[in-house]
Amino acid sequence: MLHSGAGKQLAVGFPLGICGPYIHRIDPIIGQIGGVYLWFYGLSYSLGFLSIFFWFKRVRKRVGLAPAEVYSLTIYIAVGVLVGGRIVEVLFYEWPYYGLHYSRLYPHVEGNIPTGK
Repeated sequence: MLHSGAGKQLAVGFPLGICGPYIHRIDPIIGQIGGVYLWFYGLSYSLGFLSIFFWFKRVRKRVGLAPAEVYSLTIYIAVGVLVGGRIVEVLFYEWPYYGLHYSRLYPHVEGNIPTGK
């Protein structure tokens, strides 16, 4: 929470030094089907894309979309989220690594979208 007074802003929050930082040990893998791992973030992406699809279907008449446009717009948003997320990860979080290893820019080469390595 931020409090302001006399032109200054002070950050006020729970003192983490008392309890220490919280580190979770949650397994990111939900399960496995036929040698394919199911990941929590993959489920999150899928649920998000399905949610936006069903929302577009519900409001399509109000915003003037044809049924085919709902499908196309959902695909465009999904591709934009995945490609945009990869670009942000590479440029802002991992550029020192990928600046030296251009061949590893594409996530399908060695891993998945969020980790890339």
